[in-house]
Amino acid sequence: MRLFLYENIKGYLSSFSLMLQNSTCVAVELEETKCSEAPTPDSPLVSSPNLSSFSLNLNEDVASEATSSQRPIRVKKAKLKRKFDEDYVKMIQSDNSRLVEAMEKSSNSRNEASRQKEFKEENKILLTKLNSIDDPNLREFLQQEQKRIIDKRSQQF
Repeated sequence: MRLFLYENIKGYLSSFSLMLQNSTCVAVELEETKCSEAPTPDSPLVSSPNLSSFSLNLNEDVASEATSSQRPIRVKKAKLKRKFDEDYVKMIQSDNSRLVEAMEKSSNSRNEASRQKEFKEENKILLTKLNSIDDPNLREFLQQEQKRIIDKRSQQF
């Protein structure tokens, strides 16, 4: 069996190399073959019961014939999918940047509200009259807090 396959492959390769040496007509036959000569029994048209017929033309410029209208539909679909994916990524990135900006703005406003609340509480402590407090422990605590607040504000400004 292996010998039979080897002989078939060897035969195909030798006929293919012979075809390449003797002919100017070597292009894959898709719809119609455009060759400089008509296929004859000696021409390089390969036919086999197991393989489809094809002809290769190395002289033909395949790239010049391929236009956008002749491209396979899968290429167009792949291009459209790639464009859709790129647009989707751009949209997600812009949405993410807007979300980050909104979160930063929200965080800044919360921090500012917290600073204002702390400032008001500190002002209440500073405006408290220590003479009106009868409890010595509370008076001492408020006095230390007033000193801490004054020191903190003097360092800020």
